[in-house]
Amino acid sequence: MALIPKETELQEKLTMIFEDLLLKKENIKKDLVRTRTDFNSACDTHIKSGFKLEQDWLDANLCHRLKFIEYEMYCHIAEVLNDFKDIYGQFPEYIEMHQTLNHIMIQLAQEEKYELAAITKLWVDKIESTIQEYNYC
Repeated sequence: MALIPKETELQEKLTMIFEDLLLKKENIKKDLVRTRTDFNSACDTHIKSGFKLEQDWLDANLCHRLKFIEYEMYCHIAEVLNDFKDIYGQFPEYIEMHQTLNHIMIQLAQEEKYELAAITKLWVDKIESTIQEYNYC
């Protein structure tokens, strides 16, 4: 039975987290496209109604705007994590990566951008639990 070093297992888990993040980002992008289509449809309906269905248009606009902000946050988190990847696809400075994301989360909370802080916290917690699982924190 071959023994796998803890560092290798940690790197595999961090890679899986990164891949999960990218998958989630792509799913949000699909939702963003859908909300844009819904927004366009609501605009058309609003115009065809003689500008009487304003609330549907406003709701669709808000939904699309919120989804866009969520997508941008996922893009930002992916960029941060990607900055810590080396040419082999590993995360040698994973503690600094965790601290950077944690700092971003705290900064967002201080700016009262709680929804964005919550998104970031999800990924901070996943990274932190993985690091702790392998006793590196």
